[in-house]
Amino acid sequence: MVENVYDMRSNNTNPLPLKTFNNLLEKRNPFCISIYLPMFKKGKEQNQDMGPAILKVQINKLEKELSAYDLKEQEIKAYLEPLHALVQERDLWRNPGDGLAIFMDKVSGLQYFRLPFSFQETSYLSDHYYVLPLFPLYHQNGEYFILGLSRDYIKLYKADRFGYRDLNLETHAPEQLEEAVGYDYAQKNLQFRTGQAGYKQGSFHGHGEGKDDEKTELLKFFKEIDKGVKELLGESNAPLIVAGVTRWHSLYREVNSYPNLYGEALTGDPEFKDINTLHQESWELIKPYFSAALETKTQAYLNQEHLPITSNQFSDIVPAAEEGRIDTLFMERNSDQYGSYTAKKCLILDSEKSIKNVSLFNMVARNTFLKGGKVFTLDKVNMPHSKKSLNALFRF
Repeated sequence: MVENVYDMRSNNTNPLPLKTFNNLLEKRNPFCISIYLPMFKKGKEQNQDMGPAILKVQINKLEKELSAYDLKEQEIKAYLEPLHALVQERDLWRNPGDGLAIFMDKVSGLQYFRLPFSFQETSYLSDHYYVLPLFPLYHQNGEYFILGLSRDYIKLYKADRFGYRDLNLETHAPEQLEEAVGYDYAQKNLQFRTGQAGYKQGSFHGHGEGKDDEKTELLKFFKEIDKGVKELLGESNAPLIVAGVTRWHSLYREVNSYPNLYGEALTGDPEFKDINTLHQESWELIKPYFSAALETKTQAYLNQEHLPITSNQFSDIVPAAEEGRIDTLFMERNSDQYGSYTAKKCLILDSEKSIKNVSLFNMVARNTFLKGGKVFTLDKVNMPHSKKSLNALFRF
């Protein structure tokens, strides 16, 4: 059994890494099972075993669907045994996420993921996995970095909407200001802050004095940090947020060589912030940077809505996704359409799911994403063409 647990304290960022997601998208095996469930964090719901009860309902549904494939009762029972075992796994239900995604096939076996948002309970049986509910993990989200600057420690985190991990900058740069400027700075700094030894409070003595001396020392410190950041981040161009006291922000910009230093910084000494608070504040700051992609693509669709480069018709969108021609796909949240698309390019729309058809939304989204297109699931009111549940902006 394979599990990927969402935990803000772990070294994972996205609770379903892109490589794992792509593996799910590409999987083609007989009797692929996909199950999505809400999870329950309150004691009352847990004591009533609501999570296991909902899973049992989906297992019973799958038993009936598998019987339509003329499988023997004993075969079905054996195949679904790992799901029955999951019902009894107390640790899973006592330590829930907001939602649970379960995948199983005859070749790969069972894997499940506790995720940071809830799902409508559903199950899907086909020769591929149903991944439609997972796309929100990959839009209006992206990788960024947080550089925490303080006198006594520095930190560099890789982060996204769902989590963070420490990149151990202290192994590539001085961990304290004194390490960069010399330990005689400690005594000077003490006198600067306390006014000891007959010197006026707020002034240095020695080879410099006052703010000019402090600026020189800080710039030297920041140059060493910038060098370490450059070594760790390499060719990355993800935005870098600086977190530190306000007067340090402009000084760090003077020495920064990273190509995508974010225009706004986080204020306050990060040494005295809980890391989860720092992550939450940084995401709120950087969120507009990632949502801009959606706004840009929506406007591009609206500007060209009456041209062949856009469409809201299944007859255009399904073949375009298969051919890799979709730049951006917009799907209405909690909508779907069942049907089939044959090798002879014949599209058939059905009113409900059967063993002879598939989710066309799932098919189009999978093809678009695997071939480099963007996929957005939106509320109806936010769709470019709100009267249609599927909109596409083509590459050509």
